[in-house]
Amino acid sequence: MRGGSILTHIQRRKHFNEREASIVVKDIASALDFLHTKGIAHRDLKPENILCEFAEQISPVKICDFDLGSGVKLSSACTPISTPELMTPNILFESIQEGKYEFPEKDWAHISAGAKDLICKLLVRDAKDRLSAGQVLQHPWVQGNAPERRLPTPQLLQRNSSTKDLTDFAAEAIAFNRQLSQQDEEMRGEQEAIIKTVCSMRLSPPSNSKLAKRRAKTQAEKISQWQLPISTMSVYDGTS
Repeated sequence: MRGGSILTHIQRRKHFNEREASIVVKDIASALDFLHTKGIAHRDLKPENILCEFAEQISPVKICDFDLGSGVKLSSACTPISTPELMTPNILFESIQEGKYEFPEKDWAHISAGAKDLICKLLVRDAKDRLSAGQVLQHPWVQGNAPERRLPTPQLLQRNSSTKDLTDFAAEAIAFNRQLSQQDEEMRGEQEAIIKTVCSMRLSPPSNSKLAKRRAKTQAEKISQWQLPISTMSVYDGTS
């Protein structure tokens, strides 16, 4: 793989077009489809782990670095162990977990509807409804309908330090999100304890209220039923 990582190509060339991007996506989807049919999840897919076969062109590409890959059921492969900024939607950040995103006109006006459609079908919260790698291969944008529109590279990816910056930011966000979750659990525990305490208390009405007087009367009547009047009791004096 003499071309190095695809991230290196992005930083060096600055610009690609949608047709080239669709070819790369097709190569990646083909590799993932093969892995998934074998019950293997890569779990750390990112530009650094996609290698170009040739130095002078972007494709073909191959996936490398299977340190986090494992033979697991794909439906359960959702533990947060991958690179933070490239995790799947069901793992990282509240807005992503809720499936909230947008295509800002400034950056996406020149992107084709086909590319946006594929992205929308991949950014689905529920993994069961998200496109599989095999379904990605059947998408029209991947099947050769992508236009040769120029794709400017975001400034973040043009800097060599971009990956570290994104990783540091994501790590801080994860820690903050985890802290909030722990606080929520503690608050829920306190609320449950308060509710249990209240439910276990026997509340008494004010002594001068009608309810209190009625309870006192009822209790007195119950007591009188068990006490016989003195006049009706026979006194045993020890004689027959």
